Amino acid sequence: MVRHTKLMYGFGAKMRHKSVANTVVGRSTPAGGYVNRDQYNGVPAREIIAFAELMNELELQHVEMFGDSINSAIVTNVKAADLKGRPVSVRGLARVVGLQPSTIRRRISNLVAQGWLAQDDTGVHFPDEARERGAPFARAAMLRFAFSLNQLGWGDFRPPG
Repeated sequence: MVRHTKLMYGFGAKMRHKSVANTVVGRSTPAGGYVNRDQYNGVPAREIIAFAELMNELELQHVEMFGDSINSAIVTNVKAADLKGRPVSVRGLARVVGLQPSTIRRRISNLVAQGWLAQDDTGVHFPDEARERGAPFARAAMLRFAFSLNQLGWGDFRPPG
């Protein structure tokens, strides 16, 4: 597979973006290998490739921030619920993440110590300090999405203002 890399600048930091507009989708091999298809169920292959690459980049970013994929799932679920004003309990997180409540409690304790989460009598929260700390990462992710959508010809996506 051929990948073209471009640099995009945002918030004073270089961010690598993979251009998917000219991505070659591979070739068929008897042993499996890449499948040379233009579409999958009517969706252009290059859109699927772009989505997979973006999701991989976001997962790596979260692992760097939170330690591992499980912590990422915990923080992401707490943040989503908290931003919507919904309470989050340890038991609810355990059901969503698929781990024992005792494991979730230990992980929450570590994430609270790192400043990514807060916990009180009402449940687990994503504190303002974590929102401030994570905002540049969220903006960088949005820029990556916009860059990929522009490369795919979806329109002229750019940050507001």
